[in-house]
Amino acid sequence: MELKNLQKHIHSGEELARLAEQTQCQVEVVNYSDFLMAFGGVGCLLRYLSPEEYYRDLL
Repeated sequence: MELKNLQKHIHSGEELARLAEQTQCQVEVVNYSDFLMAFGGVGCLLRYLSPEEYYRDLL
């Protein structure tokens, strides 16, 4: 799913947390953050494996 389409489907932090759980991502709850409030109160960090890490994990 493209990012622009994903944004249409995520309506709350609860939905974002549900998607994170489905993909076994770590979730951290922050009580209050001015930075996050500027983005609707939710955010995420995306981390991709380097090619070396990806191939190592396949073994």
